Amino acid sequence: MIGILKMYKEIGSEFWQEKRKNINNDSFIKSTEKEVFLLSGRTALDYIIRDAKKTYGLKTIWLPSYCCHSMISPFIKNGVGIKFYPVYFNGANLIFEMEKISSDEALYIMQYFGFMREYPEIVRDISKQVNLVIEDRTHVAFCKNNDTNSLDFIDYSYSSFRKWTFLPGLALAKKENGEFSLMPPTKINNKYVNIRINSAHQKYEYMHKNIGEKEVFLEGFSLAEDILDKDYYNYASDEESINIFNQLDLKAIKKARRSNALVLLKGLHNSQIMTPIFSTLRENDIPLFIPMVVDVRYRNKLRNYLAQNAVYCPIHWPLSNLHYELSDEQKKLYNEELSLICDQRYTGQDIKKIIHLIQKFEENLIK
Repeated sequence: MIGILKMYKEIGSEFWQEKRKNINNDSFIKSTEKEVFLLSGRTALDYIIRDAKKTYGLKTIWLPSYCCHSMISPFIKNGVGIKFYPVYFNGANLIFEMEKISSDEALYIMQYFGFMREYPEIVRDISKQVNLVIEDRTHVAFCKNNDTNSLDFIDYSYSSFRKWTFLPGLALAKKENGEFSLMPPTKINNKYVNIRINSAHQKYEYMHKNIGEKEVFLEGFSLAEDILDKDYYNYASDEESINIFNQLDLKAIKKARRSNALVLLKGLHNSQIMTPIFSTLRENDIPLFIPMVVDVRYRNKLRNYLAQNAVYCPIHWPLSNLHYELSDEQKKLYNEELSLICDQRYTGQDIKKIIHLIQKFEENLIK
């Protein structure tokens, strides 16, 4: 284990490109009239929105107040009106609140961080009354849903996979009833894809062989994100992403994430400054991160402390100018959430390093 710990100079941040393995993956993917593989989550959502405008006359949609700006911008760019329904943490659970939504409006729903939970009854009731429902399945992309009747009210869904492992660009847009009216795109955003592939290779060399400078691949990843922000429209997924996905050892990924999540939840059970949004790991949960609500006085200080010790934990999500008219209660999650790393790159010993650092931070607060 010591060799593995010395190998990795840091925990978190962008995935590196692993050496290819010959894995027989049962989840072989291929685009159809109902399922289209695209460049990114925004590309998939944009594709769905354009189809929904033609099929359902989409004009207005209700989004959860707790969401990323990248989930909002494709609607605005397509001229769809935006409203927010409250999602907040009450100290034990995520709460969804919905007022009456007009039958000619649409609803956007999502599960969070890989923890499969039944939607509240209010969500199910309203979902059956509105014009259409779009589900964001990015956070539960690898989770199995055993409730076959739970999603019968959903018209479209999409998943982005690049937060789960290294992929140059891969997302799925799915039409649950009928076929897409749009022609699937064929063009590839080669500039974006090639920069991400090159940067991921550079990070592999840095992490495994101590070759290169960190600033170089960080600059590359940043440049790729800038390109995607400006140009995500109507791109197909690239062949490299499809090939990588088709050779993923999904069982190993799921097992590692669940194992690491259990270590984190147990190790931080008695924390004085943070509370897990999801305190238990259920049978079908495959965690993307372990989201913690941290005392607002300490969240940014803790995050900086971890970064100083080469542990890079993201926040979900930064508030943007697209998050307008949110209440103070709805903004709390943005100001207090910290996502702890639990992905398949790391062993239980690596995860214990995160726990140790957090405990040390808390001990220093008491002194």
